[in-house]
Amino acid sequence: MAKCPDTTSWTAHFNNMVMGNEKLRAFIDFEQSFVGGDIGEGPVDENNWMNCFHGESECDGHAIMLCAKELSNSSYDWFDMVVCMDGKDGLPGVTYNNSYSIPQIAPSCSAQVNLDWDAISACASSPLGAQLLHDSHYNTMNLFEAHGGYSPEGHGYKPPLIPNIWIFDSNTNLPTQYNNKFVTAEDPYVDLLQRICAAASPSDPDLPPECL
Repeated sequence: MAKCPDTTSWTAHFNNMVMGNEKLRAFIDFEQSFVGGDIGEGPVDENNWMNCFHGESECDGHAIMLCAKELSNSSYDWFDMVVCMDGKDGLPGVTYNNSYSIPQIAPSCSAQVNLDWDAISACASSPLGAQLLHDSHYNTMNLFEAHGGYSPEGHGYKPPLIPNIWIFDSNTNLPTQYNNKFVTAEDPYVDLLQRICAAASPSDPDLPPECL
């Protein structure tokens, strides 16, 4: 959810703890997937995938962020645009109809990270943008179905189960899910760097010093 403060505040935390470090940024493989559905919080089908919990502006934000990644020439400048759109501590972007709201802030954020706003905007309003949005919403549903289903059934995105973070073990390719900030062992904010390092292979020659 691009306009959910639980999601955007985690993204800011992730940026501060991990992505702001060039060695860690180069080491990890980070993907972001968005949610859709009848009320934007559960399974999708061909009749409801285009809906978002926080309305049309959130879907616009999803499409813009997905197009930024699609058109990006470097590994994570699209992520830097997402962080910029979220705003300080991940909060300004979740507002509505301000210059710093999602999606209004997008043009200035694309300029800040040297991405072509005209190309991103054209993508977001095109069939390609719609396809990227469709596929992202479906991908999130498939992640839930493949790794434990929804809790409660049919509603995988209700607080406090936001955001849903999966960290995949590099040896087994099996994920551990973190999505409940009221349970320490499941809190996506707790020991984030340590959890990422623990999922890496200790024999990986590219293991960053922070994981040694």
